[in-house]
Amino acid sequence: MSKKRTKKYVPKDVIVPDGWGEVDTVSKTCYQRLSICSIVIPVTEAFQKDPELVNNNLEVSRACLALLKDVPNLKADLDAITKLHQDKKGDVTETDDFLATIEIGQKYSTWLDRFERLVDPNLEAVAAYIDTQNQKDTPNG
Repeated sequence: MSKKRTKKYVPKDVIVPDGWGEVDTVSKTCYQRLSICSIVIPVTEAFQKDPELVNNNLEVSRACLALLKDVPNLKADLDAITKLHQDKKGDVTETDDFLATIEIGQKYSTWLDRFERLVDPNLEAVAAYIDTQNQKDTPNG
């Protein structure tokens, strides 16, 4: 005997159930990606203040400088996108709101692409350098 699937009731005037909730979820995902930088930024600041810490490694120094420049800009941009929907909650019932959710979603997508292009490679460079240094400091490393 097969189970019947029941459709969730959605009022006719609802275009996207919990559409603003979906936008908020994307926002939280972006902020989670950005939060890793709060761990790395103090390290990059220390590396910039004392180049000896990175053994004058140009690649790591450039990565640190880029992170110190890009992360605050990305945070400001993310905050600006979030303000576009900070008072919106629940279902999307208006065509204008539906279009706004699409536009805001595209802004988050663009932001995430920028984050991945600007931050991820530099985070990887710093993390790889730290990992290499940790291996040198451990016995049999």
